[in-house]
Formats: sequence, structure tokens, C-alpha cells
Amino acid sequence: MRKVKKCFIVLLVLLSTVSLFSKSGIKNTFSLSDMIFVKGGSFIQQDANAVSGKVNKSFIHNVSSFYIGKYEVSYEIWKSVYDWAVIKGYTFDNEGLPGMVEEIKIEDTGKLPVTNISYYDALVWCNAYSEKFQYEPVYYSADGEVVRDIRNLKREEKKNIYANWEANGYRLPTEGEWYFAARSRGAEGNIKVKQKMTDRIYDVDDISCNKLGLYGVDHNVWEWIWDWYGTLPSGKKRDYRGPGSGDGKITLGGQAYICDHIISGHRLGVITSIKNSFIGLRVARSGQ
Repeated sequence: MRKVKKCFIVLLVLLSTVSLFSKSGIKNTFSLSDMIFVKGGSFIQQDANAVSGKVNKSFIHNVSSFYIGKYEVSYEIWKSVYDWAVIKGYTFDNEGLPGMVEEIKIEDTGKLPVTNISYYDALVWCNAYSEKFQYEPVYYSADGEVVRDIRNLKREEKKNIYANWEANGYRLPTEGEWYFAARSRGAEGNIKVKQKMTDRIYDVDDISCNKLGLYGVDHNVWEWIWDWYGTLPSGKKRDYRGPGSGDGKITLGGQAYICDHIISGHRLGVITSIKNSFIGLRVARSGQ
């Protein structure tokens, strides 16, 4: 009888733990918030033709060590942080949606990647994610204030948002970091996207991973990147973070809605106010 009672108590504890995870939507130990450490190194960063893979321009990029999200940010994690942020006074242009459920009815498991967010929604959310877990926010306005309210910033003020690269909080990866991680620290060549033109998006953990254990770099949604879109530099660079300004930000990824033969790492400049059902994000953090 004592054994039965003891087992029952253990079962209740386990069930309460599962319930805690499902209700809170996020814990630092929750699997979908895992980060992968990427040791720094050098690789050849390229601007390649989307279909043929022909290299238009390249340079040798020395990238410092960093952490990057094992998965694209799921809607469950996004929503949990979003709700906390709104209570704390953060404002967004868009609430975000899970995958493409706005357009076609897919069962929402909570693990679909968040979509329908602008570039600046992503920056504000990263700052909120950092503060929720007591990390130092990365993104600041020109007057040195933490970016929490995006709606009241004018266009030029938004363009002047800067990153504190020494901060330990969550942020968007740079193009170099994303490409370095997607190619398994530069060990792999351009990766062929595995999906054909599709009418659906997959759960963030229901797709293939590369040798680093990074899911979705050859699949699923595009991902907002820190860098402004522009011509790549020449020669050798260390921690290159894109040009100082531009008309659009880079998105990278598996490219939902695009036919196969496209390479991941294909560069596309997107207007920062754009939101749609096939652009999401993946987070990164600075670190040694």
C-alpha cells in the first residue's frame, strides 16, 4: 500500500511538472528554447545565385563564438514572452500568429514557428525575452534607451536603433553567424533546400537538422537577420554585421513557398515593416 501511495505521489508531481510547462509556455529548460554553442572560426561567406548556386561575391569571414537557437522561435514561446511584455509596457506592431493558420487551417500544436511579425517586432520581442529572464537587453534607441515601444518611433528613429554586442541578452543573428551555423561552422557548402513548393509550415522540431543540431535551416520559414541588405565586402573581415544602413533587412532560411533547388543562405532584402505567413525568427546570444 505504501508503494502504491508513493508511486501515486510521484505521478502527481510529474503531471504537475508537465502542466507547468504547458501553461507557462516557456522555461529556460524547455526544449524548444535550447541554444547551441557555436565556436568561432573562419569561413568563406558568399552571395550565391538562388538557383544555380553560382557565387556572385565572397569574402573570408572570421566569426567570434556565439549561441544560436536550436529551433526557430515557436509560437508558444513567442506568445508567452509577448503576453509578459505587454503587461510590462512593451508595445508591438503585430501580435504574431502560428505558422500559416491565418490562411489555411492547420492544427496549432504551439510548436509551429511564429510568423506575421515585422523586423522591429522581432527586436522588441528579443529585448523582452532578455528582460524576462534577467539578461541585458541588446537593442537601444539612438538616445540610449532600451527599445520597448516600437509604435511611437519614427522611421528614421527605427533605422538608428543599434545593438550592444557586449550584452548577454537575446538578439537576432547576424548574416555571418547564421550562415556559419547553417553550414556547420563553414564545414558544409551551400545547402540545398529540401522542401518543394508547399502549402504548409512544419513544427519547429519536426524537420531535419544539420551537423550542429540546428533545425530548419534547410526548411520551413524565412528568418529575420540583423544585417541591412547590401553588397558583401571583399577581402577579410571579422564579425562583419552588414552595412550601416539600407532599404531592407536580410532574411535567410528554408524559404517556405519557394520551390526546391534554392540554397539556404540565399540572401533576400525585405522591407522592415513587412509581415507575412512565411517570415519568423531564430534567436542568438553573444558568448565565448
